[in-house]
Amino acid sequence: MRTENGTVDGDLIVTELLTLNGLVTGTVIVKAGGILTLNGMVSNLIVQNGADVSLRGTVRGDATNEGGKLEVLGVISGVLVTTSGETSVSPGAVVRNRA
Repeated sequence: MRTENGTVDGDLIVTELLTLNGLVTGTVIVKAGGILTLNGMVSNLIVQNGADVSLRGTVRGDATNEGGKLEVLGVISGVLVTTSGETSVSPGAVVRNRA
């Protein structure tokens, strides 16, 4: 398991077990087999087929589920899009828009 606490400039691709407590200035793409616990903040989030994400922090832009498992417990300031996969939004989560 890897933990990221600082700032990542640009995009980040997740293919392993990762806990993100920091900031990603670009898009986070979680690929098949990737498991992400997002406690920090990212610009955009893409969950691909076979990925698993627990969003406890903040997505400043859009979050898109393309076939994985996405659990939203935090904040999505943009649009939440589910084209495929399983998306759950907890009652305490803040999601500005859904498509």
